[in-house]
Amino acid sequence: MIDYFPSNNNTQDPVHAKLSTLLQWHNDDPVDAFEERRHDIVHDYQGNRNPFIDHPEWVCEIWGGTCSTSTSSDDLIISEYIEGSSYNKAIEIANQTGASVDLSDYTLKKQTNGSGSWSSGLSLSGTLADGAVYVIAHSSAGTTLSNAADLSTSNSAMSFNGNDPIGLFKDGVLIDIVGTFDGGSSNFAKDVTLVRKDGITVGSTTYSSSDWDSYSQNEFSYIGAHGSSSGGSISDLIISEYIEGSSYNKALEIANFTGSSVSLSDYSLKKQTNGSGSWGSALTLSGTLNDGEVYVIANNSAGSTLSNAADLSTSNSVMSFNGNDPIGLFKNNVLIDEVGTYNGGSSNFAKDLTLVRNSTVTDPNSTYTTSEWTTYSKDDFSYIGSHSTSSKRSIVSAINDRVGSAVTWSVYPNPFQDQITIEFESSTSGEMAEVILVDLAGHQLMQQSVNLNQAKPSVRWNNLEMTEGVYLLQVRIQGETQFFKVVKQ
Repeated sequence: MIDYFPSNNNTQDPVHAKLSTLLQWHNDDPVDAFEERRHDIVHDYQGNRNPFIDHPEWVCEIWGGTCSTSTSSDDLIISEYIEGSSYNKAIEIANQTGASVDLSDYTLKKQTNGSGSWSSGLSLSGTLADGAVYVIAHSSAGTTLSNAADLSTSNSAMSFNGNDPIGLFKDGVLIDIVGTFDGGSSNFAKDVTLVRKDGITVGSTTYSSSDWDSYSQNEFSYIGAHGSSSGGSISDLIISEYIEGSSYNKALEIANFTGSSVSLSDYSLKKQTNGSGSWGSALTLSGTLNDGEVYVIANNSAGSTLSNAADLSTSNSVMSFNGNDPIGLFKNNVLIDEVGTYNGGSSNFAKDLTLVRNSTVTDPNSTYTTSEWTTYSKDDFSYIGSHSTSSKRSIVSAINDRVGSAVTWSVYPNPFQDQITIEFESSTSGEMAEVILVDLAGHQLMQQSVNLNQAKPSVRWNNLEMTEGVYLLQVRIQGETQFFKVVKQ
C-alpha cells in the first residue's frame, strides 16, 4: 500500500499529505486540453485562476523536485485565416504541442466553393518549434504578409475565397479545418480575418465559428504570433510605458509576459512624426528580454532618473517624440503594438504626460486604444523599470486571496530576480500594512510599512542580492497576518 498520508503516532489519523506524493500526483496527471478549457470557463464565472494550471512548472519552482510541465495540445492547429483584398491571402499554423514538429507530415488542402473533393494540397516542410507559428502567404500578397511569411507560394490552396474551407491534414488525415465543409456558396469568411481564440488548443474536423474571432478585411496585426491563454502566455511583447516629459525626458518601456525569454533582434520601434506620413526609420533592438522583465529605452540626454533606469540610451530620432508622435512596436517589420493616434495629425494624445499600460492589458494592439492606458502627470517616472499584467501577476493575485478588511494585494514578478513589488488597493479607512520578507529559517531580510490611504500604495524592493530559493512574504493589516511563498531565481 502506498503511504499517501503520514499518520499521527497516537491516533493513526492522517495529518498532512506527503509532499513527494503530491508531486507524484502532479506529474501523473498533467494538465491537458480538457482541463485548460474547463479552467477558462471557471475563470469566466469566478474571475480568478488556478496558477498551477496556467503554470504547472511553478510547483517545482516552489517545492522542489522534478515536474512535468506539459500543457500540450494534441497536434498543430490552424490559428489564422486571412481572406484579404486582391492576393492578400494567408494561413497561420501554430504549434502548442510542447515539442518541435516535423512539418513534412502535414498538408493544406482547399475545397473550392465549399463543394466537391479536397484539392491536391500544399505539402509543408521544415521544423516548427514549440510555441512558434508557420505562416503561408500567397506569392503575390502585399509586403506585410510577404514579410511575415515562412512560405510564399502560388499553390492553388492559397487562392481561397470566403467560401473555400481550408483543411490541415496529417499523413493524409484531416485534423483541423477552418470553414464550412460542403457549405456551398455560404461565405463564412468573405473579406475578413479569422483568428483562433486563445482558449482553443486542439484542432477540430468540424468548423465552429465560436472558436474564432473575426476582424475586418486586411487586418494583419495578428499574423506571425499566436498566444494561448491555456498556457498563461501572452501572444507577444507590449509597449508598457510612454514618457513624454520635459526637455529630453523621453522614454519607452517594453514588457515581456510571453512565458519565455525573447530575442529582441526581431523587434524595432518606429515613429510617425506629427501623426502624419509614413513610419520613420527604425530603431532596431538587440539582446534578450527575460519573461516578466521590461526593457527601457531613453533619450540619451534624459535626466538621471530615466538614464539610470534605461537598458538603452540613444539619440535615435525615434526617441525625440512629442505628444502627437505615435510610436509603433514592430516584429519582423510587422506592426504589432502602438501607442498614439496613427494619422492623428497634430492631435496631442500624450503631450507632457506619462502613459502607463493598464494591468488588464495582456496583448499587443496595433490600434491605439485610450482605455488601455492610465495617464499621469509630466515627469512622473515612478513606474519606469517594472510592469505587471493581471494575467501574469503572482500566485497571490491568481488565487484572489484577501487580507484583513478585504484589502486586495498582489506581488510581481513571482518568481523574481533582483526586484519585487507588492501592490495594494487604495483604502479610505486609513489602514497601514506592514510587509516583511523572511527566509525559511525565519531571518528577517526586508521590512517596510505602507499607508493604504495614499494613492497607489505599494512596496518595491530593488537590488535583492539573495541566494536562489523559496522565501516567505508576510503581510499584516489590522492585526491580520498572511504568508505567501515567493521564489528568487
